[in-house]
Amino acid sequence: MFYLKNHLNFKFFKNNFFLISYPILLILAISNYWSLCKLRNESVNSKNVIDEKSKITVPIDFLTSANNQLKIRMNDLEKTNIRENDQIRELLDNLITENKKTYKRDDDLNSEDILIKERIDDFKKLIDNLITENKETNIRIGKDALFSLKGECFEGKWNIAIGPNTQHYLCNSEQNIGIGNSAQYSLREGNANFALGIGAQKNLKEGNYNIGIGNNSMYSSKVGYQNIAIGQDALNDNTNGNNNIAIGYLSGFWGSESNNKSNLVNRNIWIGNFAGKSVPKDINDSIAIGFNAKNDKSNQVVIGTKDTLETRLNGKVLVDQLIFRKENIDLIQKINMLEKKLDSLEANIK
Repeated sequence: MFYLKNHLNFKFFKNNFFLISYPILLILAISNYWSLCKLRNESVNSKNVIDEKSKITVPIDFLTSANNQLKIRMNDLEKTNIRENDQIRELLDNLITENKKTYKRDDDLNSEDILIKERIDDFKKLIDNLITENKETNIRIGKDALFSLKGECFEGKWNIAIGPNTQHYLCNSEQNIGIGNSAQYSLREGNANFALGIGAQKNLKEGNYNIGIGNNSMYSSKVGYQNIAIGQDALNDNTNGNNNIAIGYLSGFWGSESNNKSNLVNRNIWIGNFAGKSVPKDINDSIAIGFNAKNDKSNQVVIGTKDTLETRLNGKVLVDQLIFRKENIDLIQKINMLEKKLDSLEANIK
């Protein structure tokens, strides 16, 4: 039975093989077609992926190159920033240095301001102390001016001393004015003397009412009264003399090596540069007017020099005696003798 049954099935399968296999083949064909389509699609997709990758690769390379350039640019910028930062630091250091210098200058200026204020205060004190402690009657400006009045001597008032060592030894004196280095340096006893110039009346120890204007005017005078000397070295070597007037450069002065020193002269008037006396002896009551005009004796008047060609005197000229120096002729004497002879002749005729 079993055999029959299997035999019938085999026979059925044999007779209906095409009918049975057709669907299977159709299924297999569809399956293969599907696989082929899938493979084809995968191949197409793979190609598209490759194309897309190739398309993507180009911008990636460009981006990589741009990125490298950007890195290079960033490095350059960083180096530039470093340099600029160094320059900025250097500028800042310079500014700090200049600022320190400025502060130092400000400190120096402040110090100078302080010094100036101190000097102003000292000057104010000096002005306040110009009047010495001697009854507030003397004025002194300059180192060691009125030196003795500040210590050993307390007698002296209404004196003015301006300049170093001016009126250095002044004492027991009143109303003297000395202006210039060492002017009236040795004056001890004197009143109303005026000295203007370096060394003016430097060695004058005693005297009243003397005027010396000019450097070293009346320089060697030790005792003198009522003298007027105006000009450089005027009356320089007149050690003892009174009532003289010398106006002009080196008037009344012959220099330290000269034998014509005016040691003791009185009541002379010398006007003009180098005017004075031409002899070693002392002379008095003489007048010499003109450049290098010289007196050689007392009671003499000289106007001009031997080179003078003409002297004009206007108005009446009263002459007690007239002498022609060339022939040594006393014209007045001759006239007087002639008058006597004429009187004698007239008497005889009568």
